[in-house]
Amino acid sequence: NVHPIFQAWFRDAPDSAAAQFVVNVLSKLAPLACGPMLVKETGVPTAPASEGFSEARQAAFYRELRRLLPPGGTQAFAYFAAFDAPWRAYDTTGVPGAPAVHPEEAHWGLYDETRRPKVAARELPPLAQ
Repeated sequence: NVHPIFQAWFRDAPDSAAAQFVVNVLSKLAPLACGPMLVKETGVPTAPASEGFSEARQAAFYRELRRLLPPGGTQAFAYFAAFDAPWRAYDTTGVPGAPAVHPEEAHWGLYDETRRPKVAARELPPLAQ
C-alpha cells in the first residue's frame, strides 16, 4: 500500500508529485523483493474539497501513474476502489451518530455511490483483447 495523501507535502504538491512518490517508494522496495511488485492500494479520494481532493485531482494522479508505472512483468499497480462507500467515513468512530472523523474515506472510488463514473473511470484505458 502506498498512499501519497498521508504525506505532509501532499496537499500543496503538484499532481505529478503524488504519482512520482508511488514510483519512488516502489523503486526503493524493488531491490528488496524476490519477485514482481504490485502496489495493491494507492489513489487519491475525490472529496472533501476542503482537504484539496477532487475528481480532477484523482484523475490526474491515475493518469500520471499510468504514464510513470505501466504494468509489466516486474511491477504494476491496482486502482484502490471501484465504488465510493459513504459509510467508511464513520469506520474509525465506533459510535453511532458521531461525526465523520475521516470524511475522505468515503470517496476513494472510481465511481460514486450511485455508480456514476467519475473522471478517472471515464479515462481508464480499454482492457487488452
